[in-house]
Amino acid sequence: MKLVLIIFSSTKPDLYIYTSMKSLLHKTILSIIFCCSINYSLVADGELDSLKQALKKAKHDTTTGQIYNNIGMAYYLYAPDSAYYFWEKSLKLANSNLAKSNSPILKNAFLHNKAEALGSLGYIDHGRGNVDLAVSRYKESAEIFAQLKDTVSSA
Repeated sequence: MKLVLIIFSSTKPDLYIYTSMKSLLHKTILSIIFCCSINYSLVADGELDSLKQALKKAKHDTTTGQIYNNIGMAYYLYAPDSAYYFWEKSLKLANSNLAKSNSPILKNAFLHNKAEALGSLGYIDHGRGNVDLAVSRYKESAEIFAQLKDTVSSA
């Protein structure tokens, strides 16, 4: 067995220790993030399976839009592009039905789905640096929730 002795000058041990600790901390943080993301993705996969089954059984566009919003929420932490896709689908579905719906109850349901989708899309837009678009979506979402007198969601 060979013993290797490293001799440092007076300033190098501090630099060596700092570099080693920084590397160890970096690896530890990455390991924690990796473990949490695996755990979250396993939970989200189960939730996604349930939501996709519910989507197949949805009988009305109000339900479909809400499920799209929920699928977006299930995706947003580990697949934001997929979340964005489903929130856009919910927004388009709400807009197309708002144009042709005569029932106040259905209009309110579509408006609620639209406001949720807008707020969620704004969150992703903000994270991507599209601040003006995000603010526009946040404002529209808040106005819709105010119109619906939904003070919980508008907060």
